[in-house]
Amino acid sequence: MKKTIKLLIILPMLFCVLCIGVYSLLYNSKIGSHQIENLDALLIEESDFPAGWKLEYKLPITGDYAWGEKNIMAGFSLKPELGSSRQYVYHFNSIFAAKKGYYFLGKSLPLVSENQISFLNYESSLADTRFMACEEPNLNTVICDFFNRYDDFIVYFNISVKKELFTPEQLRKILVSIEDRMAKQLEK
Repeated sequence: MKKTIKLLIILPMLFCVLCIGVYSLLYNSKIGSHQIENLDALLIEESDFPAGWKLEYKLPITGDYAWGEKNIMAGFSLKPELGSSRQYVYHFNSIFAAKKGYYFLGKSLPLVSENQISFLNYESSLADTRFMACEEPNLNTVICDFFNRYDDFIVYFNISVKKELFTPEQLRKILVSIEDRMAKQLEK
């Protein structure tokens, strides 16, 4: 009887300590955090794209996709209706918060999941968690998603473009540019 009473007292206390610990790791911990003053440095530029692509906007992320302590997005387009692209960059206060963000963003972003094609086989050697997939919703268009976590950063890049106007090597150049920027940031 005394053991049961002790267990009824100790178990809830242990549970509370565990919850406080998990909360502290997710929201107060700075484990694996990198300092960054300007997230713009992690955004791709017009020069990373083939000729004809233009920067349309560069804004903080709002709404359902506003995760992280700092975030920014950029949108690009290729002439009306020929192609569009966007990049989202998120910075979290710790690796633990970034892992949580990656999980929930992965559930809410419209990532390519069905009808995947082999447009480009690219796998990041830098990312801790990675996703890359392309699909061809019709014979003229290719859509690709690149969704990676690098320590306490998450980068999501999406492109939808007329297939005859874009090559796998052009996509590889953009992805390498994203990874080069991340490598420089993680070295700091």
